[in-house]
Amino acid sequence: MTASRRIFLNIVATYGRSLYALVCGLFISWWVLAALGKEDFGLYGVVGGVMVVL
Repeated sequence: MTASRRIFLNIVATYGRSLYALVCGLFISWWVLAALGKEDFGLYGVVGGVMVVL
């Protein structure tokens, strides 16, 4: 495998992984919002943010 082909495959894999993570994140956010409601979803976001900081 040549170096340029390896770089191209790595770029494709990275973009694919990013797109997959984006789709999963949007779907999970929609699902959690539907399950919790707007008020609890905001609280969920604040608690999650604090946990990430800590």
